[in-house]
Amino acid sequence: MIRFTSRQYRNRSLQILLILLTIIVGLISRTTFVLQYIGPWLGDVFYAVMVYFGFGFLLIKSQYFGLA
Repeated sequence: MIRFTSRQYRNRSLQILLILLTIIVGLISRTTFVLQYIGPWLGDVFYAVMVYFGFGFLLIKSQYFGLA
C-alpha cells in the first residue's frame, strides 16, 4: 500500500508534462471521429483534468488527495 505523507511533493516538470499531454489529448478529442462515438462532453472532462493538474502545479506542497 502506498502511504502519502506531507513530505512527498509534486514534481513541477511532471505537472507541466501532464498539462501539455492533457491539452493535446483534449484537442484530439474534438475531431469528428471521436465525437461520433463518445460525445461532445469529452473535451470538458479533459479541461477539468487540466485544471486539476494546474492546481497541482501551483500548490506543489499540497497532498495528493487534499487537492481534489
